[in-house]
Amino acid sequence: MSELEKLLEKMEIGESKQIPGRGGWVYKFTKKEDGFDLTVRNLDDSGWEKFFTAMTENNPYGAFEVIQEISLGIVFDKIGIKGVGNALKDRLIGMLVMDESGKIIERFSPSNYKMQGKEIQMSGRELLIDGEFKGFLNAVFEADKNRIHGHVGIFQSSKKDDVQVLEMESLIELALK
Repeated sequence: MSELEKLLEKMEIGESKQIPGRGGWVYKFTKKEDGFDLTVRNLDDSGWEKFFTAMTENNPYGAFEVIQEISLGIVFDKIGIKGVGNALKDRLIGMLVMDESGKIIERFSPSNYKMQGKEIQMSGRELLIDGEFKGFLNAVFEADKNRIHGHVGIFQSSKKDDVQVLEMESLIELALK
């Protein structure tokens, strides 16, 4: 039996232990009656959560729920987009900037750009990076509404009337037309 298994075996129900990983990742084990819940997160020195947090605690089957860009995601309410009413789901966690031909010319997350010292600003639907206009938010895409929370924003130089809200099912519908 490994040292980790010995440590976990001694825990009482409801007790938690955090184990540091590489690159700032922390693994928190919480003992339950039927096994363990696990939370994985990456905190910087100031306490903001980078990239994503994955946890099993809200799933009866023990599967992970992934919440992306908890600290830096741009909440829909702040940029005038109506979501489903869940602040963890209704946020921009990634950005795709497209040129006039529809080619992706820039792809990034708020954490990635913050670590590079870049500043992301949203003024309504306008995206600015270090004060430079990058495009208008014309669509948001959520890869998996049940397990992976957060949307990727699609930015283009021209502004459409409304922001399209798309999900994986939307792609299937488009592919089968």
